[in-house]
Amino acid sequence: MLLPRSSLWPGEDGKMSDLGTLGGSFGAATAINEAGEVIGGARTAGDQALHAFIWKHGAMTDLGTVAGNDCSEAFGINSKGQVVGASLPCSVSAIPHAFLWEDDDIIDLNVFAPPASGLVIGDTEQINDGGEIFGSASLPNGDVRAVLLIPCDENHPGVEGCDYNEVEVTTEAPVRPAPTATSLANLSVVEIMMRYRPSMSNRYLMFGGLPLK
Repeated sequence: MLLPRSSLWPGEDGKMSDLGTLGGSFGAATAINEAGEVIGGARTAGDQALHAFIWKHGAMTDLGTVAGNDCSEAFGINSKGQVVGASLPCSVSAIPHAFLWEDDDIIDLNVFAPPASGLVIGDTEQINDGGEIFGSASLPNGDVRAVLLIPCDENHPGVEGCDYNEVEVTTEAPVRPAPTATSLANLSVVEIMMRYRPSMSNRYLMFGGLPLK
């Protein structure tokens, strides 16, 4: 079976360019910003995992995963190079955890979910130049809601639930656990991509978010 590769057109020579992978056999681009920075997901060496990537200046960078996960994929990027996506275990069926990546740091966006809400922010699709992030979250009863994460900064005054004091968010470094027993090599391309879609600025900024009913 032929596996797709991420490509960019026009490339540096005016033709279609293969962006490569993270050492595996598969790569898929999902978005590009005005600076020509491309994001998506690509298999790692031995096709043991799928990791989010950013491609710029002719090189692909592995964005890693949030703590406790070994697979991820990126879905949205803005003009500042901030990237959003989803991270989850490769080998089990689980609700993904949405992430924000910038300046070589990856943040699990669930640290910004209201503690009493029971929300699990599983997917982030887009981030605009104001740092506002759109995605979806699961409620304890299994219902899914659209969510909007809004930075608590001078450009977004009066957001309910925001703490406007500058507090550095404690984040975990990108992790790449040892490969699990179940390899992505056993999954079709469609199955790989569907695992990272749920069913339905600055690292010092806090976010306020409310489910949209």
